[in-house]
Amino acid sequence: MDRGAPSRRGPCRDVHADLPGARPRHRAVRARLVSRPAVHVIGEALIDVVVRADGVERVRPGGSPANVAVGLARLGVLTDLLCRIGADAYGDLLRAHLEQAGVGLPDGGSPAPARTSTAVATLGADGSASYRFGIDWDPGTIAVPTARILHTGSLATVLEPGATAVANALSAADPATLVSVDPNVRPTVGVPQVEVRSRTERLAGRAHLLKMSDEDLDWLYPGAAPEEVAARMHELGVRLFVVTLGAQGCFLSTSEWSCRIPAEAATLVDTIGAGDAFMSGLLYAVIADDGDQTVRTGVLQREQVENWAHTAQRSAALTLGRDGAEPPLLAELHARELVSQSAREPVSR
Repeated sequence: MDRGAPSRRGPCRDVHADLPGARPRHRAVRARLVSRPAVHVIGEALIDVVVRADGVERVRPGGSPANVAVGLARLGVLTDLLCRIGADAYGDLLRAHLEQAGVGLPDGGSPAPARTSTAVATLGADGSASYRFGIDWDPGTIAVPTARILHTGSLATVLEPGATAVANALSAADPATLVSVDPNVRPTVGVPQVEVRSRTERLAGRAHLLKMSDEDLDWLYPGAAPEEVAARMHELGVRLFVVTLGAQGCFLSTSEWSCRIPAEAATLVDTIGAGDAFMSGLLYAVIADDGDQTVRTGVLQREQVENWAHTAQRSAALTLGRDGAEPPLLAELHARELVSQSAREPVSR
């Protein structure tokens, strides 16, 4: 569904300028982003067949990397997605969804498999989702693009033959490119835990920014606290490690400090795409603050990173209040930011 995201093909309106309190810095960032892809995402685009608790089925575009790409594009970040999309009706739906959001498909989503990959997401009464997958992931040799950020995650990093191609692409990334990884573990895809953990740690050795959910952490490192896993990630070379903790907020860690920040208030409809909206919100905040090289070098101030995380949590909160993976537009994110700031400011008497 097109929610009014700016087209890559038409003139780029300054989506920041109309917002109350918009900062000149944002307008300058927008001008830079339209000139070249700021983020290149590698990974699966698929169709979610969502089965609600009452048994009703709905078909929606999805895939964790694709959701992150859509979230970034809706926030005004010029984003490309390298994926595989079938030459079928589901593939047509996916291409239309990505193009309407403003996501670039450098190779048109090819080489195309015979069919588009699918995920059956079954919703519980509490809005949580469980998944089973039908995936074809073989992107061939990946030409490493020039971009400020290279992001990947989820099934693309564990399913062969594509997982090796993804790892090679991260290894070949320009030294000035920030590498971002979100494992977004899917236990039901059938890859053993020990293999997923090994692959995740190899990717951590290439990543500057790595984000996990509390469910990822519990499955990969049973019984370990976020602080323990953070120590391992920093040992492997990760500069900024983030763990989303659901209603408990999120955990942030660098080699110098760690902290937890509370969650943003949200009305829960379902959890589909919320973690991806957090990821796209975080990457947007890093770019808008010219922080990509700061993350890459690891010189990170706590207040700066907390501000990025607050933006990411607002993005996730807006998505939690919607049906399916529907990340916010930039105007919606800024409106939510103004509400959050007003709630924290003391009332003058």
